[in-house]
This record gives sequence, structure tokens and C-alpha cells, in this order.
Amino acid sequence: MSLAQRAVRVFLSSTFRDFTKERDLLVKQVFPTLRARLAERFVDLVDVDLRWGITPLCQPSCPVGDFA
Repeated sequence: MSLAQRAVRVFLSSTFRDFTKERDLLVKQVFPTLRARLAERFVDLVDVDLRWGITPLCQPSCPVGDFA
């Protein structure tokens, strides 16, 4: 197995209004520590934030369809 194939992927998904404190804790404390420990074993940590929703700032320039 090549080093490029050795990765752990963590996906986070929530709206813009919830999970804020938890996401901050993960991104600022947990992921850096975990990334360093995995790097010792030649494994990459890939964190992907799948936060969904449209922020008020983006609303005027982000047209969306009506799905109701």
C-alpha cells in the first residue's frame, strides 16, 4: 500500500447554526493532535467540513431553487 492510500477521512456535516462549539473543538484541538499522532504512523488525516445551508451574507448572490 502506498503512502498516498493511507488516510483517515472524517466528514462533518451540520447547518450553519448548530454544532459550532463542537466543530471548533474538533478543528482547533482534536484534529491537530490526531493528525500528529497519525503522521507518526505515516497516515494522513483528512477532515472535510460538509456544513450545509445558505448564510444571510450569501443569500443575495446565491440563487437557490424552491424544493418545497
